[in-house]
Amino acid sequence: MREPMVRGDVSWEGLSFPFVAPFTIFERAASQGVENLICRLIVSEVAPGDTTIDVGSNYGFITRVMARTVGSTGRVVAVEADPDIAATLTTSLRSSGFSQVEVLPRAAGVAPLLSIDSLLSTIDKVSFLKIDVDGPELDVLHGARGLLERDHPIVVVELNETAGPIHEFLREVGYSTFTGLDNQTVDGPPWPPNLVAAVRAVDVPQKRLENGNPR
Repeated sequence: MREPMVRGDVSWEGLSFPFVAPFTIFERAASQGVENLICRLIVSEVAPGDTTIDVGSNYGFITRVMARTVGSTGRVVAVEADPDIAATLTTSLRSSGFSQVEVLPRAAGVAPLLSIDSLLSTIDKVSFLKIDVDGPELDVLHGARGLLERDHPIVVVELNETAGPIHEFLREVGYSTFTGLDNQTVDGPPWPPNLVAAVRAVDVPQKRLENGNPR
């Protein structure tokens, strides 16, 4: 049986926005936030008017943080492979007035899947790219190579056993890579570790980063 969907306002670090998600996800988001360290990086490094991409947006907590940060003059592209979740996200964003967000109900990767590079002609300079796809992260990155070389956005990737090749690929296209540490929550299990990559120095509030070596 599917969990009931919950709709309500969520406040995080001074940002407030409507959120729709299954009860367990909503409760955790409302009490602790979702992937707070990624959200802090977005708030500290993304500016109003920027364009960001959220690959694996799920129910869109991070998508909403991006939208609040870029504001009405910016743009967020949310990519979600699960058609039901994508439909819920689209409806909830529209009803909440997030007109700067475009939801793409597609699986990202390399052809025949949606490559991020296929969007290059329709999007301005991208400042931030988040990837959380539970496995094919490297495929998503290969499909975004042109974007990485053109715009040099900050990249955050949820890590799994393919961390070594991800480090190597990002360094090949000119990035320095770092592995996020101390990604703990107040209650419950920690969020999975994340790799942060950038071509310039970045500041993650309340966060230690160590230089990531391929494993």
